[in-house]
Amino acid sequence: MGFLRNLSYRFTKREEDDKRSVFGLLWDHLEETVAAILFLALLVFCLLQVLFRFVINISLDWTEELASFSFIIMVYVAASLGVARNRHARAEIVDLLLSPRALRILNMFVALVWGIFNLLIAHAGWGMATDAIEIGLTSPVLEIPMGWLYMVIPVMFTVMAVRVFSRIVTLWKERPV
Repeated sequence: MGFLRNLSYRFTKREEDDKRSVFGLLWDHLEETVAAILFLALLVFCLLQVLFRFVINISLDWTEELASFSFIIMVYVAASLGVARNRHARAEIVDLLLSPRALRILNMFVALVWGIFNLLIAHAGWGMATDAIEIGLTSPVLEIPMGWLYMVIPVMFTVMAVRVFSRIVTLWKERPV
């Protein structure tokens, strides 16, 4: 039953996509595509590591490092995708206890706090990333500047903040039943 509901959602989503702007489609599907590519890269790097270590008996250090970097970036991109789809964990019992108007106000308040939190993390992440760039911190094997990897934190938390604040606008425009 869940499969059919999900399939129905995908077809409905595609019909809605036809009515959206190119920027809107890119904005929605960019994170999904990047997360899928990063997941595929993670699988390839791990497969290479296992293949070379246990079959050919040679250890490839760079595959482990790239797999770690792919996983880290994928987590932040997927977190932003979760915000976009409103799929993060929450206590839904409150939805049953409050009136639609009170629930709408509570959801806007929670989104505001969450958006501010995202901006604070983005600000702290920016400081961490720029500090790493300034001191020249690099990864052990590939010597990739770690500041650029750390830059995923301010970028993705800013994207999450934009998505959360757009959710507030959507909630504001909705009228409770």
